[in-house]
Amino acid sequence: MADTTSTDYDTLVTATHHTVAMYDLRPQLFYDSLVELDNTESTHNGSSHNFNRYTDMPAQTTPLGEVADVTPVTLADLPRTVTVSEYGAAVQTSGFLRATAYMEVNPIVSEIIGFNAGLSVDTIARNRLEAAAGTTNGGVLNVVYSDAGTPIVTGTEAARNRIGLADLISAQVINYATAKLRGLSAMGFGGTTYFGVMHPDVAFDLRAAAPGNQWSDPHIYVDTSGVYNAVVGTFGGVRWMESPRASLFANASNGAGAGGNIDVYGSYVFAKQAFGKMFSKGDDYGRDPVFTSRPRIDHLERLQSKGWKHMVGYLVTREECVFRLETVSSIGVNA
Repeated sequence: MADTTSTDYDTLVTATHHTVAMYDLRPQLFYDSLVELDNTESTHNGSSHNFNRYTDMPAQTTPLGEVADVTPVTLADLPRTVTVSEYGAAVQTSGFLRATAYMEVNPIVSEIIGFNAGLSVDTIARNRLEAAAGTTNGGVLNVVYSDAGTPIVTGTEAARNRIGLADLISAQVINYATAKLRGLSAMGFGGTTYFGVMHPDVAFDLRAAAPGNQWSDPHIYVDTSGVYNAVVGTFGGVRWMESPRASLFANASNGAGAGGNIDVYGSYVFAKQAFGKMFSKGDDYGRDPVFTSRPRIDHLERLQSKGWKHMVGYLVTREECVFRLETVSSIGVNA
């Protein structure tokens, strides 16, 4: 007896397709939200922007002579300059693709373009924080390294390529940064609490090492609103945001002064006014990326493009107000 099977009628038996588009796993983006200073109040459009700080006079504690005149004090300023650059990307689709696809192509392209804009700007901001101080547009001056949980800032061991497997995050390392910030009169957010960013691998070690499990969850806060919606808990006077977007320097150390197979993580502690940006206010630019859709200008009107563009720059506006804590993680890729 002859049977007609799915092999015979293979044109009738086909795979189905989900009609809702799925995308890569996406982290929350938040580095731009750390910005407190920008060029909203600027004199005019330009290619760079100056944040001008004016130093205070020292306390005058010497008694004045009865008839002697005083010597005038010379005032000084400390400008910080950020420049802007253009960034952007575009995707062009064909009429044949749009006409034959079983799902609408344009919404998929728009979704991918939108996330790419956010990811790109977030990375530009993070790269500025990973840069050293003294370079163009500022960078991080204060770097604290863990030496088996002890904070060090000078000496042979105070280097990324000296981080070893025992150099985990600790209360001492965090407390060193907050103590220095408070000693400099750096302002906290809503009081004396600073903000911090760390990788989940580092947070794993901190939660395990917190004395008396003193990791406080966000539900105890009086106010959890605001742009810092990645907050996961507080420890050591820092309200921590946890993200896979936190700095990770892959294979940065062998523990003995060279690159190797040990991943080094950078966690940041911020006080107010630590981070700033400039964006163009000319043409059609603004504080956020601009999305574009070009008309079909080819002869047969088949080619359509969508994209984003931004003109922006970031800088550390107060180098004394941000610390990077460089450590290893016990669950990092270190082999």
